[in-house]
Amino acid sequence: MDPTGSSLMYSTFLGTSNNMQAAGIQVDANGDAFIVGSDVGLDLVNPIEEFAGGSSNVVVAEIDPSASTLLMATFLGGQVADGGEGIALDSNGAVYVTGQTLSFDFPVTQSAFQTMWGGQTDGFVTKIDPTTNAPAVAMGPFSLQFASQNIGSTSAAQTTISRNMGSAALTLSGKSVGPDFAETDDCGTTVAAASFCTFTVTFAPTVSGDLAEALTLTDNAQGGTQSVALTGTGTGSGPDFTVSAGNSQAAVSAGGAATYNLNVSPVGGSFSHSVTFACHGAPAFATCTVTPKSINPGSPALVVTVTVQTAGTVAGMQTPSGKRNAFLASWIFGPMGIFGVILLGANGRRKPQACIATVLMIMLLLLPGCSGSAAGGKTPGVSNTTPPGTYSLSLTAVSGTVQYVTKLALIVQ
Repeated sequence: MDPTGSSLMYSTFLGTSNNMQAAGIQVDANGDAFIVGSDVGLDLVNPIEEFAGGSSNVVVAEIDPSASTLLMATFLGGQVADGGEGIALDSNGAVYVTGQTLSFDFPVTQSAFQTMWGGQTDGFVTKIDPTTNAPAVAMGPFSLQFASQNIGSTSAAQTTISRNMGSAALTLSGKSVGPDFAETDDCGTTVAAASFCTFTVTFAPTVSGDLAEALTLTDNAQGGTQSVALTGTGTGSGPDFTVSAGNSQAAVSAGGAATYNLNVSPVGGSFSHSVTFACHGAPAFATCTVTPKSINPGSPALVVTVTVQTAGTVAGMQTPSGKRNAFLASWIFGPMGIFGVILLGANGRRKPQACIATVLMIMLLLLPGCSGSAAGGKTPGVSNTTPPGTYSLSLTAVSGTVQYVTKLALIVQ
């Protein structure tokens, strides 16, 4: 109405859904009207944020002095419920909005004195710059707290949203996360004005105790760096898993192979650390192998095979009979003995009896070495056979500082 209240200057609807609620208005020196309220649907103009979700978001709108043009209309809020209740302007054209929020991810700036939602209903104060052409980052939430988690296991995922609430594109030049956390995102390298991207973070502690790390973003917004606090507690002594033998005892004859199958399963979540196996205690002349030697267990149980190969009897070597060798020795050494007698007899300096005795002794000494074994014509076999008996073997499974030992019994018959 005009100053006298006698004439209607303009009147207009504001809102495209049946949920719009206006709560406050301010007019600047040019006659533009700024309205604050809440809604779930609105035709946006030069927004700093689109509808974030939930049952309502704050609405901030600006219309020209004749109410013929919507100069600016934007949402402001998180994923639960938000409502605007007051609005103010300063001499530089900045817009100040206040209200209440139930959203844990209501957009807040890095330098704010309270970046974490207090719970239930919180008040908020937001300042909007309508003139600067630059990206502006608001994160929500600025802190992710994880429950206690076993070392070597991975938590359920939590998310934080990076919103570009400026009027120019946001360029991400770097992303990093602490060693006990992991992140994935849909950000790429550029986030358009009035748009957002989501970071998904998991907690996988490598040590025990309270851990405080951060997700750090490097960008072209004011300050150049955004940081989300990440906290959690690692519990337990290390990666945990179970090893159970499908069969812990096997019986074989010497020369046979015994096989054992063992199931390896993660405990307390998806387990991705490497497990290395070794076999100890194999009996004499036997070998013990593990297949595979190391694995990365997943959710289902994996099978590891232990094979013990024993050694059997090695037969003796066949040699010629004793009679044949004796005849051969006599045939070779007989003429040599007669020749020796002739030589010694020709000398005439020794008695014939002594010469004959000497020759016979030489033949007797040489004969056993040439005649072979008198018992059946075989040389004794070399015993490389695994001795019969019951043996205890140990399979060790090692992952980091954790070691499990599984006992296996081998019976060699």
